[in-house]
Amino acid sequence: MNRVLHALLFRRMVVKIFAALGLVVGATLLFLAWRTSDAEISALKNETKSSAQKIADSMIGSIEHTMLQGEGVVVTGLVRSVRTRVPDAELHIFDPRGVEVFGEKPPAPARDALPAPLRATLAAGGRRVDGNRILRPIANETRCHECHASGPPLRGVLELHDLTTTGARDQVLATILEDAFIRVMTAEQKDLLDGYFAELAKTTPSIRGVAVYDPAGDLSFGSELPGVTPEALAGSLKPGAKRSSLTTQSARVELVPLPMQERCVQCHDDDAKVRGVMAIALAELPGTGVANELELVVDTSLRVIMLSSLGRMITGFLDTVAATGVAKNLTLYDDAGRTYYTTAAAKPPSHVASALATKAMSWSMSGEGPQERVQIVQPLLNEKRCHRCHGSKDAVRGAVTVSLSTGHAAELRSKARTRAVLFMGFALAAILALLYLLLGYLVIRPVRQIGDVADAVGHGNLDVTVARARADGDEVSRLGHRINDMIEGLRTELHMRRFVSKGTAAAARGAARDAAPLQMRRPGTVLFTDIRGFTAYSETVPPERVVEMLNRYLQVQADIVDRYHGDIDKYVGDELMAVFEGDDADARAVACAVDMVEAVERLRTETEPMRVGAGISRGEMVHGPIGSKNRQDFTVIGDVVNIGARLCSAAPGGDVIVSQAVRDACGDAANLVFEPLEPLALKGKREPFPVYRVRRA
Repeated sequence: MNRVLHALLFRRMVVKIFAALGLVVGATLLFLAWRTSDAEISALKNETKSSAQKIADSMIGSIEHTMLQGEGVVVTGLVRSVRTRVPDAELHIFDPRGVEVFGEKPPAPARDALPAPLRATLAAGGRRVDGNRILRPIANETRCHECHASGPPLRGVLELHDLTTTGARDQVLATILEDAFIRVMTAEQKDLLDGYFAELAKTTPSIRGVAVYDPAGDLSFGSELPGVTPEALAGSLKPGAKRSSLTTQSARVELVPLPMQERCVQCHDDDAKVRGVMAIALAELPGTGVANELELVVDTSLRVIMLSSLGRMITGFLDTVAATGVAKNLTLYDDAGRTYYTTAAAKPPSHVASALATKAMSWSMSGEGPQERVQIVQPLLNEKRCHRCHGSKDAVRGAVTVSLSTGHAAELRSKARTRAVLFMGFALAAILALLYLLLGYLVIRPVRQIGDVADAVGHGNLDVTVARARADGDEVSRLGHRINDMIEGLRTELHMRRFVSKGTAAAARGAARDAAPLQMRRPGTVLFTDIRGFTAYSETVPPERVVEMLNRYLQVQADIVDRYHGDIDKYVGDELMAVFEGDDADARAVACAVDMVEAVERLRTETEPMRVGAGISRGEMVHGPIGSKNRQDFTVIGDVVNIGARLCSAAPGGDVIVSQAVRDACGDAANLVFEPLEPLALKGKREPFPVYRVRRA
C-alpha cells in the first residue's frame, strides 16, 4: 500500500498538480457552499426568531391585558390554555423577585415529608411555637367560602421565623397598617376597612383603635378616636408632612400621612396632594409584648387582605412586612402544605434574573436538530396603567418567558445545507475531471518528456534533447530549452576535461566545499545558569522522569530569556548559556537572571527541591565556527565566557552573581540591589575577582 501511495503521490506529477488544484478549488467551492448555506441558515433563523417573537408578543399581550383586569384566576387559566393548545410552547410568568406565578399548582407534598410542626398545625390547628418559629393557622371562616371550599377547616398556615422584639415599634406598625390599607383600597374592597380596623382593636389589645380621615379631617373609615380633632390633624394633612405623634388622655396616637399616589387617582381627586391621614391609637406596651403584637397585626391584616381575592396583594403585603425586618423569614403555606409564598425564595433562573436587571428583551436558541428551541424573555415593565396594583416603586413588575420548539425549522436548515454541499461536491468532481484532461495534454505530456531526457542524461546518454523546446515559449517549453542548454554544457565539459588535470579540479571543488563564515569580534554579555541538586535528584528517580523535569525547568528559563531578547547559545546537561547584545544588554541579562531564579523557586516541590544558580559576565568575545571540517558549531568564545561559567559555578542555588563590569554597566537599577561579596579566586586570574550578588529590591 505504501509503495502504491509513493508511486502516485511522489512519482506522478499529474497527481500532484491534480491534488493541488483539487485542494484549492475544492476548498474554495466548499467554503462558498458553507458561506452560502450559513447565509441561508442565518436568514431562516432570523425568520424563526421573528415568527417566535410574534407568537410570544401575542401571548404576552394577552397576559398583560388579562392582568389589567385584576383577575389572577383568569391569568392562570390563560396560561393553562396556552400550554394545552400549543403543546410545543412553554409559558412561564415571574414576579419582580423572579418567583414563578400563575403556574399550575405543584403536587401536594406527602404529609410525612412536611416538617413536624407544620404537619401538626395542618392536622389539629392551633398556634404552635417551634424554637424560633411561630406557626399560625388561617381558619377557613365563613367569609372565606367565596373563594375556598367550605369543607376544610384551614385554608393555610402562616410561619414567622425569628420574630423580632426590638426596633421602632411605632414605625413598623405604621408601615404594616398603611400597606394593608392601601392594598384593600387598591383591590376596591373598601367595605372591608371598618371591619378590619375593628378586628385589629379586638385581636390586639395594645391597639386601641385605627381610623382614616379625609383631607378635610372628617372620618372616612374606622371609629372616632378620642382627642383626634380636625385641628390636631391639620399638620399631618399638609403636603410633604411626616409621621408624627399625638398624645391624648386615653392613648398615644400615631398620625401617618397618606400622600397621593398614582394608583389612588381612580378613587381620589388627582389634583389633590394628600388623600388623608391614618391615626393609630396605641397603648403603652412592655418590650416583651412587642413580638406578640406584631404577630397579631400581621395575622389579622393578612386575613383581611386575602378577602380581596388577589394573590398579588397577599405577596406584596408579605414583601412589605419582610422589608420592615420584623422577621427573618415569612412563609405562607396553603391547606395542603404547599409553599404559596416565602421571603427565602430560591434564586431565579439566570435568563429571568438578567431580564429583570436589564429591563431588556432577550432571546436565545438551544438544542440541535429536532430538539432545538427558541426562548424569548420579555420583562414586564411597570407602566403607569399598572401602578394601581403594583405601585410605582419598582421599574419592572415581572417577566414572561416563552419557549417554542423550532425543531422543524432546524431540520429544514440542515437539509438546505446538505443540498448546498452536495451541489458543490458534484460541481467539484466535474471541474476536476476536466482539469485532469487538460493538464494531462498541456502540462504533463511535455513535463514527462523532460523527465525522460533527464533520466537518459543521468545514465550517461548526452545524445538526447527535448523536442519542441523554445526560448520564447511557455514555462515548460523554456524549461526544456534550458535542459537542452545544460546537456550542451555537459558535452562541452567532457571536452574541457582533456585540457585540465584532475588534481586542479579536485582542489577547486575542495576549496568551494571548505569555505567558512567570517569570524567576528564584538562586545556582549553572557549568562550561565545551572540547576542545583540535579545530580542527586537524577540518582534517585527514573531517567524518563529526569528528562521530563529537566525539560520543564529549562523551558521556564528559556521563555524568560526570549522575553528579555536574549539568544540561547547552547544547553549542556542541566546548564543553560545565553548571550545578550545591545546597549542595555547587561540590564536585560541581570533582570532575566533574577526572573529565572524566582521562576524556578516557584516550581520547587518536596519531590523536586531544585534551585538555579546564575553567573553573568561581560566583555569582548569572538563569534565564529568551531569544530572539525565535518561537524562545526557557531558559538562565542573568549575569556568573558570562561568567567561567566565560573561565576555560575560559584553561585549558590537561588543566587545571581555578576562581575564588576556588569555591575558598573547596570548603574542604579530601581528594582535591583547589588550586594558586594568577597572577591573570588578564579582559575587563571592572579588577583581575587570582585563580584556582586543581585536580588530584587
